[in-house]
Amino acid sequence: MSSKNLDFRSIGRLFAVILMFVGIGIIGTFTSAISAYFASRRRALEEDHVLDIVNSIKKIEKLTEEDHQLIQSYLKKKME
Repeated sequence: MSSKNLDFRSIGRLFAVILMFVGIGIIGTFTSAISAYFASRRRALEEDHVLDIVNSIKKIEKLTEEDHQLIQSYLKKKME
């Protein structure tokens, strides 16, 4: 083997290593972008759910005594 073949082989291997790292980096970036998208959607849904609960609690605070008694009697019937 000549010195030139060895140099080209080394350059080729170095290029292959660099190309693999770039490919792995691109795939990792793409995967993390997809994960971030789904995580943000889930977070938005959870925030909407929390807002619904807060609004429900505000409505409960506005119930009259008659409403409380009606709910209690309904729950008692369900527990039997």
